Amino acid sequence: MGRIYRTNRGTPIDIEAIRLQNQKEIAAGNVNMNARGDLLGKGGKIIKKASDISKKQFTESPRSGSKLTSLKSDIDEDIKQEPKKYIEAEKPKKKKESPPKDKKEVILPNGDIIVVDKDQDPDGEITND
Repeated sequence: MGRIYRTNRGTPIDIEAIRLQNQKEIAAGNVNMNARGDLLGKGGKIIKKASDISKKQFTESPRSGSKLTSLKSDIDEDIKQEPKKYIEAEKPKKKKESPPKDKKEVILPNGDIIVVDKDQDPDGEITND
């Protein structure tokens, strides 16, 4: 028994049971197959079973097949190799940012810091320092 789903109206539906009931029915579409995946001929007769189709696909595929390998040989080769030495590149030196020579920082009474021209007062008045 498959998983039972409920519709919006609350009706229980067993999708797996419906699929098994209709597995020999011709599938909708332009491919001559039944719901199980068997290739059908005239009159709905089975030409090739789904299992034969999948076996053929896996055996004739160029990527298919299995190869026996030993994991031990790979580990031995890794041990024989010398460890790689890494050379650290020179880190670029950070340049200190100096304030512009024609500007100065002024701390206002409320704690704000502003940058103004050297010959200008933060209030807008020109001073000679």
